[in-house]
Parts: sequence; structure tokens; C-alpha cells
Amino acid sequence: MDGSPVNSNQPIASQAAERPVRFVIFGTSVVSEWGNPAATTSRAILHALTTNGHDAVFLEQRGNAPTVELLRARGADALRDFADAYPDIRYRTYDLPEGLERAVWLGREVSTADAVVVQEDAPDAVIEDLARFDTPRLVRLYQITSVEVPGIASRFDGILAPFGVDVPRVLTLGPALDPPESADLPRDGVTLVAYAGQDAAQEAATALATLEPRLISVGEVTGDRWEYLPEVRLREVYARARLAVVLPGSTSPLATARALLPVAHGCPAIEVLGKGAPVFPPFGHLRSVPAAETLEAAQAALTPGTEAGVPALAPALLATNQALALVDLVRQRRRTQLA
Repeated sequence: MDGSPVNSNQPIASQAAERPVRFVIFGTSVVSEWGNPAATTSRAILHALTTNGHDAVFLEQRGNAPTVELLRARGADALRDFADAYPDIRYRTYDLPEGLERAVWLGREVSTADAVVVQEDAPDAVIEDLARFDTPRLVRLYQITSVEVPGIASRFDGILAPFGVDVPRVLTLGPALDPPESADLPRDGVTLVAYAGQDAAQEAATALATLEPRLISVGEVTGDRWEYLPEVRLREVYARARLAVVLPGSTSPLATARALLPVAHGCPAIEVLGKGAPVFPPFGHLRSVPAAETLEAAQAALTPGTEAGVPALAPALLATNQALALVDLVRQRRRTQLA
């Protein structure tokens, strides 16, 4: 595997002269963010690929934990909201075959692809089979969503790793966001958004009580004042909030995308860290604090005049730039492998 990094921090030049690239992506789930911080970045990258004329399909195992747990706890409305928000994202579910039948199935799924991306939380059998699936016409990329690279990653043609993770890689992928066109809407109030962590969420809610925050759960957090909204519906909330306080509920570096979503919609944001959670570089867009310091941070953010200082997201965080860097990498690797 060539370890030469590809810089995704700058936009890729126009690639219209070349044919579209076809991607197959294996992961836990793109439709459910329940306990699945990679979903935010996966959605943004798939949307950016299709918007720029490329072909991408996400394959997730039927009965995967994020989707099953979401359906059990919240019902099917969240899946319909995802379909409404991302009509251009193609995904399919599959039942994982056994033995020789699995090899035939996998070969069929990638037969027309230029590249396959397998996320580290895809089924082990899929990862193992793709590690053995060595053909020059297919670029095989292993995407890590945590902070370590397992040994099997070296058997792929390249490693995709998030910002802030010091591992050998060929491309930075995530956290990624694809902000919509900004809307000049009136802003008011504080919104506290919790993905997970009942105790930390309640501690933050108590700390912010004097500011009368709107309490939104995007996952397992419950309580009398907590209303549930799937992530895809937060854009309408962030477009009108004066300040968002977000508990990402995960130690994955990709969870930073959850805390950056308000910034993508022009809303100042504070990230509340759980105990023992590592801090990954958010490019200065966020202030990260423990739950006990939430009120102090919120009061500072609400000081008159600070609202105008919400920065635009760094180009490196935009899904379009990361997606086109991914396309460029695949084209380079295919040319090398087929030479």
C-alpha cells in the first residue's frame, strides 16, 4: 500500500472530463444515527458524491443494531424523515450469505464498481473477504472511524482516517458536513441537543436551567422535557437557534460532525464532553467543555456581539471537498493498478 497522503484540505479541480466514479460502501448504517456517529459523515459524503455526478451505494446488513434499536425506541418515522431529507442517497440492506455463496454475492456487489470503501464497523466477514478480493480494477479502501488502525487495514489499497487521528493514511475522511444555503432567519433561545449519555445530558440541562433551553434528544436520552428529533430534522432547529449546546454521546472522532452541525447552519455551538472523552481538533469552530462548565460557556457565547462571530466552516470540513479528494484518489490508484 502506498502511504503517500492525498491532501483533502483544498478543493479538487474540475474533473468533468473524466467519467463518473462508481463507489460501493459497506458500513453499519447510513439511515440510523442511533449509536452510530459515522452516519453524519457518511450521509454528507454520499450526498456530495451524487451531487457531483458520481455513483455511490451504501450497503448495510439487515437487522443492524443502529436501525433495530432506533425502530424499537422511536418507531419508523425517523426512517421516513431520512428518506425525505436525502432522496439522492442510495442504500440497500442485505442478508449476509455463508461460505462460497458469500464470495459469489460479494463479487456481484462490486463487479461494476471502481472502488469499495469498507468501514471498520462493517461485518467482520465482509472485511475479511474484501481484504482477499485483490484485483487491479477495484480500489479497496479501509475507513477507520475510531483512533486505531487494525492490522487487516494494511491488506487494503488505502486507509481513510478522520481528522485529528495520528495514523498512517492516504486520505482524510471526516468529520464532514455539507451545509445547505444559508437562510437569514430570526434566531432566539438556547437548544440543548443530546445524542446519548443520560447523566451528562441531565447535568447539562440542570446547569442551563436559568436559560430555559429547548431539550432535544437524538437518541436514548429521555425525560419529561426531552423531545425526540432525528438528526436530519435538526437543520430546521439550528437555523433558528441563537446557541446550540451539543452532547455528541461518543468518543469517535467522527462524532465531532454532530457538534459542528449547528455551525454549518450559522449557529454558535458548544460541545459538551462526556467523562474521559478525547478532544479532537474542531478547527476553532467549537468550545468543548465538561457538563459542569456548560452554563459558564453558554453565558460567554451569549454575550452581546459574539453571535456575529460564527465562522464559516473550514474548507477541509466540507463534504464536497473531501468527496472530490476521494474521487481523485481512486482515479490515481486505478491508473497505477491498471498500468
